[in-house]
Amino acid sequence: MNYSQLLQTIQSKKFSKILVSGPQRSGTTFLSNVLSEDLNYKLHDELKNVDDFLSVKGESVSQAPSMSSLLHKIPEQNGVVVIFVSRNCNDIISSCEKLKWGEINWNNYHGGEIAERGILKLNCPNYLNKNAHSSYIKQNFWMSHQMHVMKVPYINASYDFLQDHPKFKSKDQRAEFNAKQIF
Repeated sequence: MNYSQLLQTIQSKKFSKILVSGPQRSGTTFLSNVLSEDLNYKLHDELKNVDDFLSVKGESVSQAPSMSSLLHKIPEQNGVVVIFVSRNCNDIISSCEKLKWGEINWNNYHGGEIAERGILKLNCPNYLNKNAHSSYIKQNFWMSHQMHVMKVPYINASYDFLQDHPKFKSKDQRAEFNAKQIF
């Protein structure tokens, strides 16, 4: 799937409430912004929980990487779609290093919620491996568990297809960008 196909899918299925999630540095900010602009939907940035998302009114695109562990908790609702953005973990790590971000201690973040809810007992890989980067954990949890129990439609999106959008900047062009800069 490329960006044009994603946009066409959203329009043909009449999705009016879009949640874009995935690991930090995977392209959720860029995708949320261009979808909001191209669809003429209101943009909501950095939602933190399911209640925040459910309270959003009207046609909207919500960007919420910190909600990635909660996506399967979104109740069935007409017009809602979740887009999960995946990116090569090595590229995410490089992006974090460029910004001088340390590794997110996921066990004190949403990963801790994953463990507390006992989801690890559902034959998921051992997420408590201290050598695993949070981006790997989030993407693996999505693919091995969450997407199989979603109550709303979802679309898997690769960072690579964002390159089809005319506003996408190459890695060299993004060399001096800050954390939230996309254009």
